[in-house]
Amino acid sequence: MIPWIDIILVLIIITAAVRGYQKGFIGAIRGFIGSLMGFLAAWLTAPVATAWAESALGLKALISDFLFRALPDNVLVLLTGIDRAAVTLQEFKEKLHSLPIPQGAADYLRQALEQAAPAWHTGMTPENVMAEMLGSFAHTIIYAITFLVIWGLAAAAVRWFLGLFTGKGGIALFGAVDGIMGMVIGTAICLFILTLLLGAAYPVFLIKGMEAGNHPVYQWILESRIVSWMAYAYQTYFLPWLA
Repeated sequence: MIPWIDIILVLIIITAAVRGYQKGFIGAIRGFIGSLMGFLAAWLTAPVATAWAESALGLKALISDFLFRALPDNVLVLLTGIDRAAVTLQEFKEKLHSLPIPQGAADYLRQALEQAAPAWHTGMTPENVMAEMLGSFAHTIIYAITFLVIWGLAAAAVRWFLGLFTGKGGIALFGAVDGIMGMVIGTAICLFILTLLLGAAYPVFLIKGMEAGNHPVYQWILESRIVSWMAYAYQTYFLPWLA
């Protein structure tokens, strides 16, 4: 008797094959092509778009100011304390430098102080340091949003264009040949995803199946020939490649 798990998997694979035939070759892979082309478009244009958004729209300054105003009060108090400590440390270092000691000893002392704690430059305050950090964070936010927007728009445009050449609403390349090629692609993608999921989870099924009194569904999965084959394919082909 064929395990019902195998029947479910066969139905899933057949459904993927039918959907692939209906979409056709380009229809079956247009999602992947759209995502890939969208990623390339975003990777190439996001830096320019981000720079334009920061300079023309002033988004970096707006986001930085918003983040600074959103800081908790205890952080601002901490910044004030750091500022006082930094000024005190700088004054202490300046007093040490002004001691009447030989030049060689003064140079050694200056190097030791700089290595232990770099000089707090003039005009450098915790607020300025925090502003630079928030500015960098704002730049990252703008870049991420710009990248995702360009990716999504470019991917949608490519998928729409390729949709003109698919079976539904398009001219359908090569007729039945296009459908068969799409069926092959759809089936391959379905098998690939199932093999990754079931192969990676197979050790869990083994452990759960050996536990006494566990749910019988784990035993049914272990009795499945398709799941066993996918686990073998995952360990033999996918796992070395992923490693």
